[in-house]
Amino acid sequence: MTFQNWIKQKKYFGKWVHYVEAFKVSDILPNVPATYRKDYEDVDASSQVQIDSKFRNSTPGHQYVSALSAGIRQKNRNAAEKSNNIRYLLQTTKTVGSGRKVKYTHQEEFLISIVVIKWETSNPLSKSAAYDLLISTFGHEQEAERTEWEVKMKIHSGHISPSLSQWVARVLERHRFSIRKESISQTVPVNWLQICLDACALICSIMRSAGVTRLVNADEMFLQFYSKETHLIAPTNAGRVGSNRAEDAKKGCTVMVLVRCSNLKSLPL
Repeated sequence: MTFQNWIKQKKYFGKWVHYVEAFKVSDILPNVPATYRKDYEDVDASSQVQIDSKFRNSTPGHQYVSALSAGIRQKNRNAAEKSNNIRYLLQTTKTVGSGRKVKYTHQEEFLISIVVIKWETSNPLSKSAAYDLLISTFGHEQEAERTEWEVKMKIHSGHISPSLSQWVARVLERHRFSIRKESISQTVPVNWLQICLDACALICSIMRSAGVTRLVNADEMFLQFYSKETHLIAPTNAGRVGSNRAEDAKKGCTVMVLVRCSNLKSLPL
């Protein structure tokens, strides 16, 4: 793409205007060849370039803001989060533009609308629920009725395909959402393995000293039909992730797990 296209075609104005507005003479002069630099030595180093209003007002489509844009950085970022027409550019952003054309907009709009509704009602959507909603809403039993999205995402394969998982992740990222672990949850001890080994050695020692030759260990576990999801879809900058959904702890069944050991002498201490 030539320099002439950037300054003549309106669709490119928004990609460079906010950067040029923030430049000062002191930012530009070090990059000017020495043979031409001397012609600008008398120019005030703190002065800035004045952008003609036709470049700023003719910018169609998305508006781009960054840390270099005029105004308060946090205010610009908040504005980008609340508007689909404003995009905030991070310092790590390497390219600016729409990139590859977005496909499957119908499925994307459906997913994001559900994600937003669930988040705003304090009942964030889980990853597995997102997959189930997409498959049940856009899936067709008859092969002749299946759309390109169904075939590409392989939603009839019986499992979550990498294509579907990657598509959902990219859609969420594009709309500034991500899959987060719920903030309120019990943490597994970092030394859980050593705790298990110590407990096992203690049990074996007690059983041997008591002369036990056969041991049957049984424990009951209640299995909920609708288990609680711990990974939910939330905005990328959310401090805490929780839910107000009510859970019925009585809907489920009791499962008994039984382990029989008939040769305790073979177990290591």
